[in-house]
Amino acid sequence: MAVELSPKERQAYPLLLTGKTIRSISDDLGVPLKTLEHRLHIMYGKLGVSSRYELLARRNDELTGFLKQCAEVLREIDNGNFNQAETIGQVRAVLRRLIKAKIINQKRT
Repeated sequence: MAVELSPKERQAYPLLLTGKTIRSISDDLGVPLKTLEHRLHIMYGKLGVSSRYELLARRNDELTGFLKQCAEVLREIDNGNFNQAETIGQVRAVLRRLIKAKIINQKRT
């Protein structure tokens, strides 16, 4: 199930992941501290977490999963035990997950 964040929540989300203080994020976004705290409370509810720390822990778990999946694909390539079409499909699946999780951008050059 995809969670739909509001535009203001989408602005705050990446700043939360940087480790900045809530006060600093409030200043960066130009919103009062209490307003930001209220928005974060709503966003945490949408994301199914109760705190910033739980959000960061979940994000860390996602990243660990992505890295394990990438390592598995690389191990197959290094061992020569891979089907090129299958491996390309696995790499594309990892990239889609990273794009969906907004860890990388989908911009094409």
